Amino acid sequence: MQKTNDPAFLFIAVNELPADGQEKIIEDQSLWQKGLVEFGMDVRITSPLQATVELTRFPQGCLVKGHLGGEVALPCRRCAEEIRCPIDYDFEDFEELPVQEDDEEEEVALENDFNRESRISLVKGVPMLDLKALLWEEFMLALPDNPLCKPDCQGLCPVCGCNRNLGSCSCAETKADPRMAVFRTLTLDKNKSAATKKN
Repeated sequence: MQKTNDPAFLFIAVNELPADGQEKIIEDQSLWQKGLVEFGMDVRITSPLQATVELTRFPQGCLVKGHLGGEVALPCRRCAEEIRCPIDYDFEDFEELPVQEDDEEEEVALENDFNRESRISLVKGVPMLDLKALLWEEFMLALPDNPLCKPDCQGLCPVCGCNRNLGSCSCAETKADPRMAVFRTLTLDKNKSAATKKN
């Protein structure tokens, strides 16, 4: 088992993996922290994240099995109060090798761009797995879709912004415009809308 915080450790030559596979432990918090800052996400790491990954090479690509654990704090979707959410997430992906073309121009294009369906790219003819990008994507999938401080959270008053979980306010309920009903069913997820994949 390999354990390191070296960023280069996360860019792996698939053809150099041992035949019986390789296990890695990733504890570098900057892997996730940089993405949170870059995408302006309202998520805070409260307990260090750790990923354990098992890599197995095949003629067609690389099998990636792993587990991501830790804890993050993020706002409740209704009242915006900070809540802590444990991360305990298993994942399994098969990353396919890019198709090698006979045409030289096609090969150059492949070497300078990622296959859209895979986290493996060709670098000077060598298939390289971008484990950093894969782990970021798995982290995004591990975040709760609808974080709530409690199932019956009352949310905020739309008039004065009072947290209704802490007490009622004197604001009168306004009659809703029926033409806006469809928009009231929509929800926004600031954290996942623009950062499902980190390029």
